[in-house]
Amino acid sequence: MFDGKGVLRAPHGVYKGTFKEGLKHGSGVYKWPNQSRYEGNYDKDFREGYGEYYSSKGVLEFKGMWKKDQPVVKSSSIGQAVPQKSSVLTK
Repeated sequence: MFDGKGVLRAPHGVYKGTFKEGLKHGSGVYKWPNQSRYEGNYDKDFREGYGEYYSSKGVLEFKGMWKKDQPVVKSSSIGQAVPQKSSVLTK
């Protein structure tokens, strides 16, 4: 299994960053074929912790915390972090 920095090329996109036991882990950048991208932290292949998602036109669409590949937003009514369903997840 691969550990350390590297590049993973696949039909659905390219990841440049760190790996642990063959999984995306640590900081990295994932770019989809349409040029949208995620820059941030990974944990065992999931977007996890702080990250930023940019559209194919380079527009920042989400900046903040991620949990198990889902962007997390604060709920203004109860003050808890909750996953937000978004088109960011279907890229």
